[in-house]
Amino acid sequence: MRAGDYNIDNNELEVNTYNKWNNEDYKWVLDNLINGFFKDQVESAYNAVKGETWPNISSVAEFKKLPSWMQDECINVHNLQLLELTAESPDCPKNVLREFFKLGYKYPEQSGFITQQEKMTYDASNDVRTFPFASFYDIDYFINELGKLADWLGYTFVADTEFINVHNAFLSNQPYKNSKKYCDKILEKIFSNEIFEFPKLDLFQESYLAANIELRYNIELPNNLVWSNNSQQIKEEIKDLSANIAVKK
Repeated sequence: MRAGDYNIDNNELEVNTYNKWNNEDYKWVLDNLINGFFKDQVESAYNAVKGETWPNISSVAEFKKLPSWMQDECINVHNLQLLELTAESPDCPKNVLREFFKLGYKYPEQSGFITQQEKMTYDASNDVRTFPFASFYDIDYFINELGKLADWLGYTFVADTEFINVHNAFLSNQPYKNSKKYCDKILEKIFSNEIFEFPKLDLFQESYLAANIELRYNIELPNNLVWSNNSQQIKEEIKDLSANIAVKK
């Protein structure tokens, strides 16, 4: 499953997240997630509700050493949620992952993936042709781009039957090849006020839809939004949030 060769299903990423990403290829993504959503979270959440005489803490382990009545008050009175992502606590709540990827889709120029890609540049002295990655997922687009690349290199390219068969085999092993087109069609329906039952969505698809809806309507959707219901729910959410923004203005 893209990206990488780790066979990580994005729809099961909340299970054992830390260990799935704690490797040379994904460690920087893991660090971004921890720094953005977990670093200092325990301390700041606890400080917001603790009594004046309570001790300071900086980890879940320290919280669990507090007197039981303090822990009980934090959890049952103040609804305190302490999130930690470590080898000992490797699971990441799905809503946190959804927000993490949503921000990446919403602000791609700030996304870790894009910033990594932008490091892969050549200086002006190099004669470079950029090959569009998206072309890999469409046979006509791919053949057209390979033809352009061949011309640039001074070669001739012909897509014979063997080539097309190999590409079809490649596509058959790409589970996400149509995800963007799939989601863009859903967005078109939402933006045109169609009422329809939501199809089953995976984590990335939910994140992508949320990012584009927020950009379109200048709102921020609740992270616990249920995407499996009728689109009417989404339209009501958009309407209510847009109305609140209008009132605030």
